[in-house]
Amino acid sequence: LRRHCFDLVMANPPYFGDQGRPSPIPERRLARQGAGETLADWCMAIAYHLHPKGIGALVYPSEGISELFHAAKAAKLEIVWLRAIHPFADQPANRVVLRMVRKRSRRNPPCEMPPPLFVRTDDETYTAEAMAMMESKGPSKRR
Repeated sequence: LRRHCFDLVMANPPYFGDQGRPSPIPERRLARQGAGETLADWCMAIAYHLHPKGIGALVYPSEGISELFHAAKAAKLEIVWLRAIHPFADQPANRVVLRMVRKRSRRNPPCEMPPPLFVRTDDETYTAEAMAMMESKGPSKRR
């Protein structure tokens, strides 16, 4: 593929590493545990394929957010939107979803942080926002 050819590059890199038992299905094993790529490798690939005015989107575990910012900076990407995903309102975030852009000579907009997404209610049903997303209706407020 050509360099800088996509307006949108989305990734959900494998982040289980050596945790757990490897799947006997090669495709599932590769998707969950990868083939040795680092987060920096993923960010470099996003930067390579991303059009100068394009958007990179990524899902990653929240405990890796520091590594994620470092890898993005090393790839000359800037995080401009970040949303925390919480399984329940009373639990810490377990994932983040973010948007990145290529660093420009002029200043990029500051990182926007919308309210967190809570996936389930106390009775373990999906929240209205999570349900709308799963039904492809999207969030109630779109930008």
